[in-house]
Amino acid sequence: MVKKVIKKISATAFIIFSILTLNNVQDVHAQTPERITLFSTDAVILKNGDVRVKEEITYDFGVEQKHGIFRDISNRSSQNRVMHFSDIEVENENFTTEHITNGIRIKIGDSEELVTGVKKYTISYTVDNALAFFDNHDELFWNFTGTLWQVPIDRAVGSIKFDSNINDGNFSNSEDVTIENNATSSENRTSTSSQYELPSAECYQGPYQSEEKCIATFLENGNGATFESTRPLNPGEGISGAYGFEKGIFVSPESNKAALPIFNNDQAKMFSMGTAFIILILGMFLIVREWFTKGRDAKGTGIIVPQYDVKEGMNPILMLALLKGSVNGKSVSAQIIHLAVRGFIKIERIDKEGVFGKVDYVINRTDKLEGNDAYDKIILQSLFGSSSTSIKISSLTHTLNDDIAKIDVLVKKDM
Repeated sequence: MVKKVIKKISATAFIIFSILTLNNVQDVHAQTPERITLFSTDAVILKNGDVRVKEEITYDFGVEQKHGIFRDISNRSSQNRVMHFSDIEVENENFTTEHITNGIRIKIGDSEELVTGVKKYTISYTVDNALAFFDNHDELFWNFTGTLWQVPIDRAVGSIKFDSNINDGNFSNSEDVTIENNATSSENRTSTSSQYELPSAECYQGPYQSEEKCIATFLENGNGATFESTRPLNPGEGISGAYGFEKGIFVSPESNKAALPIFNNDQAKMFSMGTAFIILILGMFLIVREWFTKGRDAKGTGIIVPQYDVKEGMNPILMLALLKGSVNGKSVSAQIIHLAVRGFIKIERIDKEGVFGKVDYVINRTDKLEGNDAYDKIILQSLFGSSSTSIKISSLTHTLNDDIAKIDVLVKKDM
Protein backbone atom coordinates (compact mmCIF):
# COMPACT_ATOMS: atom_id res chain seq x y z
CA MET A 1 0.00 0.00 0.00
CA VAL A 2 2.80 2.36 0.90
CA LYS A 3 4.65 1.50 -2.33
CA LYS A 4 1.57 2.39 -4.39
CA VAL A 5 1.28 5.77 -2.65
CA ILE A 6 4.97 6.45 -3.24
CA LYS A 7 4.64 5.56 -6.93
CA LYS A 8 1.65 7.88 -7.31
CA ILE A 9 3.50 10.73 -5.58
CA SER A 10 6.58 10.14 -7.77
CA ALA A 11 4.51 10.14 -10.95
CA THR A 12 2.72 13.32 -9.92
CA ALA A 13 6.02 15.02 -9.07
CA PHE A 14 7.49 14.03 -12.44
CA ILE A 15 4.53 15.46 -14.32
CA ILE A 16 4.72 18.72 -12.36
CA PHE A 17 8.48 18.96 -12.91
CA SER A 18 8.05 18.35 -16.64
CA ILE A 19 5.41 21.06 -16.93
CA LEU A 20 7.53 23.58 -15.01
CA THR A 21 10.59 22.75 -17.08
CA LEU A 22 8.64 23.18 -20.32
CA ASN A 23 7.26 26.52 -19.13
CA ASN A 24 10.76 27.68 -18.19
CA VAL A 25 12.07 26.73 -21.64
CA GLN A 26 9.23 28.63 -23.27
CA ASP A 27 9.88 31.66 -21.02
CA VAL A 28 13.58 31.63 -21.91
CA HIS A 29 12.72 31.44 -25.60
CA ALA A 30 10.17 34.22 -25.25
CA GLN A 31 12.77 36.42 -23.58
CA THR A 32 15.41 35.89 -26.31
CA PRO A 33 16.54 39.45 -27.13
CA GLU A 34 16.59 40.95 -30.60
CA ARG A 35 20.20 41.05 -31.82
CA ILE A 36 22.70 40.83 -34.68
CA THR A 37 24.53 37.53 -34.48
CA LEU A 38 27.08 38.36 -37.21
CA PHE A 39 27.96 41.58 -39.00
CA SER A 40 30.39 40.98 -41.87
CA THR A 41 31.66 43.82 -44.09
CA ASP A 42 34.02 43.79 -47.10
CA ALA A 43 35.34 47.15 -48.37
CA VAL A 44 37.07 46.96 -51.75
CA ILE A 45 39.09 49.95 -52.97
CA LEU A 46 38.45 50.38 -56.71
CA LYS A 47 40.89 51.60 -59.30
CA ASN A 48 39.32 55.10 -59.46
CA GLY A 49 39.61 55.51 -55.67
CA ASP A 50 35.94 54.78 -54.92
CA VAL A 51 35.10 52.07 -52.39
CA ARG A 52 32.62 49.26 -53.04
CA VAL A 53 31.16 47.97 -49.77
CA LYS A 54 29.29 44.73 -49.19
CA GLU A 55 27.59 44.07 -45.83
CA GLU A 56 26.11 40.77 -44.69
CA ILE A 57 23.96 41.25 -41.60
CA THR A 58 22.60 38.17 -39.85
CA TYR A 59 19.74 39.59 -37.81
CA ASP A 60 17.87 37.61 -35.15
CA PHE A 61 14.44 39.13 -34.45
CA GLY A 62 13.75 36.49 -31.76
CA VAL A 63 10.03 36.26 -31.27
CA GLU A 64 9.56 39.90 -32.30
CA GLN A 65 7.60 40.58 -35.45
CA LYS A 66 9.04 43.41 -37.51
CA HIS A 67 8.73 44.64 -41.07
CA GLY A 68 12.49 44.87 -41.55
CA ILE A 69 15.49 46.94 -40.49
CA PHE A 70 17.02 50.39 -40.94
CA ARG A 71 20.67 50.67 -41.93
CA ASP A 72 22.02 54.16 -41.12
CA ILE A 73 25.40 54.99 -42.69
CA SER A 74 27.47 58.12 -42.14
CA ASN A 75 28.40 60.16 -45.21
CA ARG A 76 31.54 61.61 -43.59
CA SER A 77 35.01 60.23 -44.23
CA SER A 78 37.77 60.06 -41.63
CA GLN A 79 38.93 63.47 -42.87
CA ASN A 80 35.37 64.84 -42.72
CA ARG A 81 34.94 64.88 -46.49
CA VAL A 82 31.41 64.35 -47.80
CA MET A 83 30.94 60.91 -49.36
CA HIS A 84 28.31 60.29 -52.02
CA PHE A 85 26.45 56.98 -52.29
CA SER A 86 25.66 55.20 -55.55
CA ASP A 87 24.72 51.75 -56.88
CA ILE A 88 22.85 50.82 -53.70
CA GLU A 89 21.55 47.23 -53.76
CA VAL A 90 19.82 44.91 -51.28
CA GLU A 91 19.59 41.29 -52.39
CA ASN A 92 16.03 39.91 -52.68
CA GLU A 93 14.52 42.66 -50.53
CA ASN A 94 12.43 45.75 -51.06
CA PHE A 95 14.17 48.91 -49.90
CA THR A 96 14.07 52.69 -50.04
CA THR A 97 16.63 55.34 -49.13
CA GLU A 98 16.34 58.71 -47.44
CA HIS A 99 18.78 61.38 -46.29
CA ILE A 100 19.37 61.86 -42.58
CA THR A 101 21.65 64.23 -40.69
CA ASN A 102 25.21 63.54 -41.87
CA GLY A 103 24.26 60.30 -43.57
CA ILE A 104 21.86 58.09 -45.46
CA ARG A 105 19.22 55.62 -44.26
CA ILE A 106 18.42 52.41 -46.13
CA LYS A 107 14.97 51.16 -45.11
CA ILE A 108 14.78 47.44 -45.83
CA GLY A 109 11.58 45.40 -45.70
CA ASP A 110 7.95 45.29 -46.73
CA SER A 111 5.20 47.23 -44.95
CA GLU A 112 2.76 44.40 -45.66
CA GLU A 113 4.97 41.54 -44.43
CA LEU A 114 6.26 40.69 -40.97
CA VAL A 115 9.59 39.05 -40.20
CA THR A 116 10.51 36.93 -37.18
CA GLY A 117 13.40 34.68 -36.24
CA VAL A 118 16.78 34.84 -38.02
CA LYS A 119 17.12 36.63 -41.37
CA LYS A 120 20.20 37.55 -43.41
CA TYR A 121 20.42 40.88 -45.23
CA THR A 122 23.04 41.58 -47.93
CA ILE A 123 23.63 45.25 -48.73
CA SER A 124 26.00 46.68 -51.35
CA TYR A 125 26.84 50.28 -52.21
CA THR A 126 29.65 52.46 -53.59
CA VAL A 127 31.06 55.64 -52.02
CA ASP A 128 33.52 58.27 -53.20
CA ASN A 129 35.83 60.58 -51.20
CA ALA A 130 36.45 57.82 -48.63
CA LEU A 131 40.25 57.69 -48.98
CA ALA A 132 42.43 59.81 -46.73
CA PHE A 133 45.64 61.37 -48.09
CA PHE A 134 48.54 62.16 -45.75
CA ASP A 135 52.01 63.51 -46.38
CA ASN A 136 53.76 60.11 -46.20
CA HIS A 137 51.01 57.57 -46.85
CA ASP A 138 47.38 57.14 -47.91
CA GLU A 139 44.70 55.28 -46.00
CA LEU A 140 41.17 53.97 -45.87
CA PHE A 141 39.52 54.21 -42.48
CA TRP A 142 36.14 52.48 -42.51
CA ASN A 143 33.46 52.09 -39.86
CA PHE A 144 32.25 48.58 -40.70
CA THR A 145 29.08 48.51 -38.57
CA GLY A 146 28.31 52.06 -37.57
CA THR A 147 27.50 52.97 -33.97
CA LEU A 148 23.77 53.65 -34.31
CA TRP A 149 22.41 50.13 -33.78
CA GLN A 150 19.95 49.83 -30.89
CA VAL A 151 20.58 46.07 -30.57
CA PRO A 152 23.74 44.18 -29.52
CA ILE A 153 26.10 42.64 -32.07
CA ASP A 154 27.49 39.23 -31.06
CA ARG A 155 30.38 39.28 -33.54
CA ALA A 156 31.64 41.73 -36.13
CA VAL A 157 34.26 41.19 -38.82
CA GLY A 158 35.46 43.28 -41.73
CA SER A 159 38.06 43.51 -44.44
CA ILE A 160 39.73 46.22 -46.51
CA LYS A 161 41.46 45.22 -49.72
CA PHE A 162 42.30 46.45 -53.18
CA ASP A 163 40.35 45.48 -56.26
CA SER A 164 42.01 42.74 -58.31
CA ASN A 165 42.55 45.20 -61.19
CA ILE A 166 44.99 47.20 -59.05
CA ASN A 167 48.46 45.67 -59.19
CA ASP A 168 51.39 48.02 -59.62
CA GLY A 169 53.93 46.43 -57.34
CA ASN A 170 53.38 48.80 -54.43
CA PHE A 171 52.11 46.08 -52.07
CA SER A 172 54.54 44.36 -49.77
CA ASN A 173 54.32 40.56 -49.53
CA SER A 174 53.51 40.54 -45.85
CA GLU A 175 52.85 37.27 -44.10
CA ASP A 176 49.65 36.53 -42.23
CA VAL A 177 50.42 38.63 -39.14
CA THR A 178 48.09 39.59 -36.31
CA ILE A 179 48.78 43.12 -35.12
CA GLU A 180 48.50 44.23 -31.52
CA ASN A 181 48.42 47.93 -32.34
CA ASN A 182 48.63 50.86 -29.99
CA ALA A 183 45.28 52.48 -30.58
CA THR A 184 44.89 56.11 -31.50
CA SER A 185 41.80 58.23 -32.01
CA SER A 186 39.59 56.67 -34.69
CA GLU A 187 38.17 60.00 -35.89
CA ASN A 188 39.90 63.01 -37.52
CA ARG A 189 42.98 60.86 -37.93
CA THR A 190 46.52 62.08 -38.57
CA SER A 191 49.48 60.20 -40.00
CA THR A 192 50.51 57.09 -38.03
CA SER A 193 53.05 55.68 -40.47
CA SER A 194 55.86 56.49 -38.04
CA GLN A 195 54.50 53.78 -35.74
CA TYR A 196 54.42 50.94 -38.29
CA GLU A 197 55.92 49.85 -41.56
CA LEU A 198 53.61 50.22 -44.53
CA PRO A 199 51.22 48.71 -45.15
CA SER A 200 49.66 49.26 -41.70
CA ALA A 201 46.43 48.02 -40.17
CA GLU A 202 44.62 49.21 -37.07
CA CYS A 203 41.35 48.02 -35.49
CA TYR A 204 39.03 49.81 -33.04
CA GLN A 205 35.88 48.66 -31.28
CA GLY A 206 33.40 50.26 -28.91
CA PRO A 207 31.35 53.48 -28.99
CA TYR A 208 32.03 56.54 -31.15
CA GLN A 209 35.70 57.65 -30.96
CA SER A 210 36.62 54.65 -28.82
CA GLU A 211 40.33 53.78 -28.54
CA GLU A 212 39.71 50.17 -27.52
CA LYS A 213 41.75 47.93 -29.81
CA CYS A 214 40.64 44.76 -31.60
CA ILE A 215 42.28 42.30 -33.99
CA ALA A 216 43.76 43.39 -37.34
CA THR A 217 45.36 40.76 -39.59
CA PHE A 218 47.22 41.30 -42.90
CA LEU A 219 46.18 39.22 -45.88
CA GLU A 220 48.88 36.86 -47.04
CA ASN A 221 49.40 38.69 -50.33
CA GLY A 222 49.67 42.08 -48.58
CA ASN A 223 46.71 43.28 -50.60
CA GLY A 224 44.68 44.29 -47.55
CA ALA A 225 43.74 43.30 -44.03
CA THR A 226 40.92 41.77 -42.00
CA PHE A 227 39.47 43.09 -38.76
CA GLU A 228 37.57 41.31 -35.98
CA SER A 229 35.93 42.28 -32.71
CA THR A 230 37.22 40.63 -29.54
CA ARG A 231 33.94 40.76 -27.62
CA PRO A 232 30.20 41.19 -28.17
CA LEU A 233 29.29 44.78 -28.95
CA ASN A 234 26.63 46.57 -26.94
CA PRO A 235 23.95 48.81 -28.51
CA GLY A 236 25.61 51.98 -29.74
CA GLU A 237 28.98 50.25 -30.29
CA GLY A 238 30.70 49.16 -33.49
CA ILE A 239 33.96 48.17 -35.11
CA SER A 240 36.23 50.21 -37.41
CA GLY A 241 39.40 49.44 -39.35
CA ALA A 242 42.19 51.54 -40.88
CA TYR A 243 44.43 50.26 -43.65
CA GLY A 244 47.42 52.41 -44.62
CA PHE A 245 49.39 51.99 -47.84
CA GLU A 246 52.10 53.64 -49.92
CA LYS A 247 51.38 56.90 -51.70
CA GLY A 248 51.15 57.01 -55.47
CA ILE A 249 48.56 54.28 -55.98
CA PHE A 250 45.76 56.84 -56.16
CA VAL A 251 45.81 60.47 -57.22
CA SER A 252 45.04 62.75 -54.29
CA PRO A 253 43.07 65.96 -54.74
CA GLU A 254 45.15 68.99 -55.72
CA SER A 255 44.36 70.49 -52.34
CA ASN A 256 42.96 68.27 -49.64
CA LYS A 257 41.91 71.33 -47.68
CA ALA A 258 39.94 72.58 -50.66
CA ALA A 259 37.86 69.41 -50.52
CA LEU A 260 37.04 69.88 -46.87
CA PRO A 261 33.64 71.44 -46.23
CA ILE A 262 33.67 74.68 -44.28
CA PHE A 263 30.70 73.54 -42.21
CA ASN A 264 29.02 70.26 -41.54
CA ASN A 265 25.25 69.98 -41.99
CA ASP A 266 24.31 71.11 -38.49
CA GLN A 267 26.76 74.02 -38.57
CA ALA A 268 25.47 75.07 -42.01
CA LYS A 269 21.90 75.10 -40.69
CA MET A 270 22.93 77.19 -37.68
CA PHE A 271 24.86 79.59 -39.93
CA SER A 272 21.87 79.97 -42.28
CA MET A 273 19.48 80.58 -39.39
CA GLY A 274 21.87 83.09 -37.81
CA THR A 275 22.30 84.96 -41.09
CA ALA A 276 18.53 85.08 -41.65
CA PHE A 277 18.02 86.39 -38.10
CA ILE A 278 20.63 89.13 -38.56
CA ILE A 279 19.06 90.20 -41.87
CA LEU A 280 15.62 90.29 -40.20
CA ILE A 281 16.84 92.47 -37.31
CA LEU A 282 18.72 94.79 -39.69
CA GLY A 283 15.66 95.14 -41.91
CA MET A 284 13.39 95.97 -38.95
CA PHE A 285 15.91 98.56 -37.72
CA LEU A 286 16.00 100.28 -41.12
CA ILE A 287 12.19 100.32 -41.35
CA VAL A 288 11.78 101.81 -37.86
CA ARG A 289 14.46 104.43 -38.55
CA GLU A 290 12.75 105.39 -41.81
CA TRP A 291 9.42 105.69 -40.01
CA PHE A 292 10.79 107.94 -37.28
CA THR A 293 12.78 110.18 -39.63
CA LYS A 294 10.23 110.60 -42.42
CA GLY A 295 6.92 109.60 -40.87
CA ARG A 296 4.58 106.83 -41.81
CA ASP A 297 4.01 108.38 -45.25
CA ALA A 298 6.81 110.08 -47.12
CA LYS A 299 6.16 113.75 -47.97
CA GLY A 300 5.17 114.45 -51.53
CA THR A 301 5.24 117.65 -53.62
CA GLY A 302 2.12 119.07 -51.94
CA ILE A 303 -1.67 118.69 -52.07
CA ILE A 304 -2.93 117.76 -55.51
CA VAL A 305 -6.44 119.12 -56.14
CA PRO A 306 -8.36 117.60 -59.04
CA GLN A 307 -9.97 120.22 -61.26
CA TYR A 308 -12.94 119.64 -63.51
CA ASP A 309 -14.52 121.85 -66.13
CA VAL A 310 -18.21 122.16 -66.93
CA LYS A 311 -19.45 121.04 -70.28
CA GLU A 312 -19.76 124.01 -72.52
CA GLY A 313 -23.31 125.40 -72.63
CA MET A 314 -24.61 123.51 -69.59
CA ASN A 315 -26.63 125.72 -67.21
CA PRO A 316 -26.37 125.58 -63.40
CA ILE A 317 -29.81 124.06 -62.89
CA LEU A 318 -28.92 121.03 -64.99
CA MET A 319 -25.47 120.70 -63.37
CA LEU A 320 -26.87 120.73 -59.83
CA ALA A 321 -29.63 118.35 -60.85
CA LEU A 322 -27.00 115.89 -62.08
CA LEU A 323 -25.04 116.32 -58.84
CA LYS A 324 -27.92 116.29 -56.34
CA GLY A 325 -30.53 114.34 -58.26
CA SER A 326 -33.24 117.06 -58.17
CA VAL A 327 -33.91 120.85 -58.44
CA ASN A 328 -34.09 123.01 -55.30
CA GLY A 329 -33.89 126.69 -54.26
CA LYS A 330 -30.13 126.79 -54.57
CA SER A 331 -30.45 125.60 -58.15
CA VAL A 332 -32.81 128.53 -58.95
CA SER A 333 -30.46 131.01 -57.22
CA ALA A 334 -27.54 129.74 -59.30
CA GLN A 335 -29.64 130.09 -62.47
CA ILE A 336 -30.50 133.71 -61.55
CA ILE A 337 -26.79 134.51 -61.23
CA HIS A 338 -26.27 132.75 -64.54
CA LEU A 339 -28.90 135.07 -66.15
CA ALA A 340 -26.96 138.06 -64.89
CA VAL A 341 -23.68 136.72 -66.21
CA ARG A 342 -25.21 136.34 -69.67
CA GLY A 343 -26.76 139.85 -69.62
CA PHE A 344 -30.48 139.09 -69.31
CA ILE A 345 -30.68 140.82 -65.95
CA LYS A 346 -28.64 143.16 -63.79
CA ILE A 347 -28.31 142.79 -60.03
CA GLU A 348 -27.55 145.93 -58.06
CA ARG A 349 -26.72 146.27 -54.38
CA ILE A 350 -28.68 148.74 -52.24
CA ASP A 351 -26.75 149.70 -49.12
CA LYS A 352 -28.56 149.65 -45.83
CA GLU A 353 -30.19 152.82 -44.49
CA GLY A 354 -29.77 153.69 -40.85
CA VAL A 355 -28.48 151.58 -38.05
CA PHE A 356 -31.14 148.99 -38.31
CA GLY A 357 -31.33 148.88 -42.06
CA LYS A 358 -30.53 145.86 -44.18
CA VAL A 359 -28.65 145.42 -47.37
CA ASP A 360 -31.00 144.76 -50.27
CA TYR A 361 -30.66 143.87 -53.93
CA VAL A 362 -32.65 144.96 -56.94
CA ILE A 363 -32.98 142.84 -60.06
CA ASN A 364 -33.46 144.77 -63.32
CA ARG A 365 -34.47 143.15 -66.56
CA THR A 366 -32.49 144.18 -69.65
CA ASP A 367 -33.61 144.43 -73.24
CA LYS A 368 -31.77 141.24 -74.22
CA LEU A 369 -34.25 138.61 -75.32
CA GLU A 370 -32.42 136.17 -77.57
CA GLY A 371 -30.39 133.21 -76.21
CA ASN A 372 -32.40 132.26 -73.14
CA ASP A 373 -33.61 128.72 -72.75
CA ALA A 374 -36.71 127.14 -71.26
CA TYR A 375 -35.29 127.31 -67.72
CA ASP A 376 -34.55 131.02 -68.13
CA LYS A 377 -38.04 131.78 -69.39
CA ILE A 378 -39.70 130.10 -66.42
CA ILE A 379 -37.56 132.03 -63.92
CA LEU A 380 -37.94 135.41 -65.72
CA GLN A 381 -41.69 134.94 -65.87
CA SER A 382 -41.75 134.07 -62.17
CA LEU A 383 -39.70 137.20 -61.24
CA PHE A 384 -41.18 139.90 -63.49
CA GLY A 385 -44.45 138.58 -64.77
CA SER A 386 -45.55 140.05 -68.08
CA SER A 387 -44.99 143.80 -67.46
CA SER A 388 -42.56 144.44 -64.61
CA THR A 389 -38.87 145.17 -65.34
CA SER A 390 -37.48 145.65 -61.83
CA ILE A 391 -37.99 143.98 -58.48
CA LYS A 392 -36.34 144.07 -55.08
CA ILE A 393 -35.50 140.76 -53.52
CA SER A 394 -36.92 141.98 -50.21
CA SER A 395 -40.23 142.76 -51.90
CA LEU A 396 -40.74 139.33 -53.27
CA THR A 397 -43.97 138.15 -51.69
CA HIS A 398 -44.43 134.96 -53.60
CA THR A 399 -42.39 131.75 -53.57
CA LEU A 400 -40.95 129.84 -56.46
CA ASN A 401 -42.18 126.43 -55.29
CA ASP A 402 -44.62 125.97 -58.18
CA ASP A 403 -42.00 127.10 -60.70
CA ILE A 404 -39.36 124.83 -59.12
CA ALA A 405 -41.69 121.86 -59.67
CA LYS A 406 -42.09 122.85 -63.34
CA ILE A 407 -38.31 123.18 -63.75
CA ASP A 408 -37.74 119.79 -62.04
CA VAL A 409 -40.06 118.07 -64.53
CA LEU A 410 -38.27 119.76 -67.42
CA VAL A 411 -34.79 118.85 -66.08
CA LYS A 412 -35.68 115.19 -65.69
CA LYS A 413 -36.76 115.14 -69.33
CA ASP A 414 -33.42 116.66 -70.40
CA MET A 415 -31.42 114.23 -68.22
